[in-house]
Amino acid sequence: MEEYRVRRVRHIASIEIQRMFRGRICRKRAARIRKWEMTEPGQERLKLGLDLIQESKDEFERQKGELDTLHQAQQKAEARVSIIHKELSESESELNALETELHDIDQIEGHIEKLAREQQKTRVEKRDNFDITVQEKKVEREKRKKLLESEFTLIFSDV
Repeated sequence: MEEYRVRRVRHIASIEIQRMFRGRICRKRAARIRKWEMTEPGQERLKLGLDLIQESKDEFERQKGELDTLHQAQQKAEARVSIIHKELSESESELNALETELHDIDQIEGHIEKLAREQQKTRVEKRDNFDITVQEKKVEREKRKKLLESEFTLIFSDV
């Protein structure tokens, strides 16, 4: 807030200085014109008139130089804007390409996650099937063992 206040005060002060300077310049010019108007026709008045014309020419040349400088600055600014616009367009196309790649990566990650879930499900099913098979074989072995024991007992009892 303080910075804004200081800027505002400086801005107002610069405007006041410009106003005073322009007023001084205009009063000087008005005094020269009055002096020319009050002078009797003759050599002195002719000299003052030529001085006024020369001042006008000098002022015109100064303003022309300022306009040329402003025109050059405008051309430079337009060239910079053109370069910035070109870079911005390139950046936008790069951004679009990156967004497309990111979208593709997201899709691939989704497919990978889906495949991982399916593989996990398949592993669980295989493990469950293996456990069932092992269980069935144990049951079958137990039956066979009992059968063999009963045969062995029969054979041993016969002997």
